[in-house]
Amino acid sequence: MGARIVRELLNAGKKVRAGARNIEEAEKYADLAAAYGLLAPDAVRRLQIVPFDLRDDVDALQRAIGNANTVVSAARSTGNDARSIDGEGTVRLVQAAAEAGVGKFTLVSSAGVGSGGFLAGILNLATGNALTFKKLAEDALQRSGLDYTIIRPGNLEDAGDDYKLENNVRISDSRSALGKKVSRLQVAEVVAASIDISASSNKVLEVDAARDAPKEDIRSLLAALDEGRVAAKVRSFVKEDQAAEKEAAASKAAELAERQKESAAAALADARKKAEQEAAEERERERARAAQAEADAKEERKAEAAAAAQQQEREAKTAEASRATSTNGAAAAAKEPARQKTSESGAASTQGGGSKEEIKKVQDMIKKWKQRAGRA
Repeated sequence: MGARIVRELLNAGKKVRAGARNIEEAEKYADLAAAYGLLAPDAVRRLQIVPFDLRDDVDALQRAIGNANTVVSAARSTGNDARSIDGEGTVRLVQAAAEAGVGKFTLVSSAGVGSGGFLAGILNLATGNALTFKKLAEDALQRSGLDYTIIRPGNLEDAGDDYKLENNVRISDSRSALGKKVSRLQVAEVVAASIDISASSNKVLEVDAARDAPKEDIRSLLAALDEGRVAAKVRSFVKEDQAAEKEAAASKAAELAERQKESAAAALADARKKAEQEAAEERERERARAAQAEADAKEERKAEAAAAAQQQEREAKTAEASRATSTNGAAAAAKEPARQKTSESGAASTQGGGSKEEIKKVQDMIKKWKQRAGRA
């Protein structure tokens, strides 16, 4: 993987400072690549090979970096050294790069890192926990403050360089490449292209290849990530605006409902107050009517008593008058016989006694007097 990345960077016109444990072997490989046309004629002159071992300390790693402005790490463990290479060694390299002030750090990691699925678990066990240690290195890089790109390729073992002839590369910052294939050459091309494209900054890229994937230039694929990020950001802003609008509408509706509730409560209170006032007024009117009825009844009883008294007075007067009349009538009746007797005596003496008709008249007159006295 490292040799292919160096070749792609050199062919892209970059000056490359390549670290290797065996410098002589690396130089022979470079000469051989130039001889077979794998490198441009002037590429070897832009290549510098320096001693490098991830098991070295930070100072040694910093000397290997030198004045490079970009660090690319494609080291991978091959046995039981996952901790020292994929984990601790890469973490020290990140520290050395940060202290050297490099502008960019590209790390070739592995698909399945951080996924936690069944397949990733099997792969992790099979590689001596390489995925676990690679995750430690990724975390260290993301915390370092460096501009980074983390590339997680799919399965590299079953795809040669000619795999790209029938399978087009795919790059995603959201879809996992675990369980999919990609060639080392395709990964090297992605690494070389990602260095100069801002769309790859501070991203984790999953890389694989597929027969049905559209054939596109790698730079276009990387640029599309930025477009996707912008689109995602726009969608995020739209969602935030929509959420804010919904929240504002909900708040307005709640406020309106609260005002309506308060208005209804006030109206109910007014209605209750009015009903209580009307009830109080009705009770007052009822008391007034009862008092008036009592007063009227009292006046009526008083009038009836007065009328009864007057009636009794009249009856008493009538009785008194009746008694007086009866008394007067009786006296008159008593005097009349006396006079009659006197008259009769006189008449008898003169005439020899009165006739029956005269006696009858006197009796009728007395009867009339009695009748008048009874009516009175």
